[in-house]
Amino acid sequence: MDYSLDHATTPSNFAWPNFPIGTANAGVTEMQGANVAWSQWDVLIDLASDMGMSFYKMYLIYGDARYRTAAINTADVLASKIQPGNANNSPWPYVVNASSGATKSKYCANWAGALTLFDLLINHSEGNVSAYITARQTLKTWILQYPMQNGNWVDGHSDNRIDGNTNWSNTCKSNMNLYLLDNPDFDPNL
Repeated sequence: MDYSLDHATTPSNFAWPNFPIGTANAGVTEMQGANVAWSQWDVLIDLASDMGMSFYKMYLIYGDARYRTAAINTADVLASKIQPGNANNSPWPYVVNASSGATKSKYCANWAGALTLFDLLINHSEGNVSAYITARQTLKTWILQYPMQNGNWVDGHSDNRIDGNTNWSNTCKSNMNLYLLDNPDFDPNL
């Protein structure tokens, strides 16, 4: 986590600023998103939201304010970039170029980390709580309306280039199931 804070965060002047980067080519020491499938500064948003959640959990365990700041930065960017989504476009893209803001892959359903990040910050009254509540509700509405209904639990892997909603993944479906076990009131139809 410490290495990620120092070597895997987008610059503050980017379209997706101070945001975690979860991919890089093997052997690099400064993570800038480039790997065999994606270009420099391409960021997988679901991985970044998982990292934001992990930063806040690390803050709760160790009390290091850097973790708290990184978690809040991640949540702030997510809250500012969320869209309602539809059957073909998730509330955030799967991959964006953090520098330009260009969408590289438009659909992902692996958002349990984002939900948990928002839940943690809301429950601890950290950061822009009202923005997190709104973003969480937007995300919840989309999850209940689309993946929970049509089964398009889609994400990819950092070394595979995908764009669309047909790359079904048991991983993101399992992540959501784990989230539902901890939050059974999330889906009133369960």
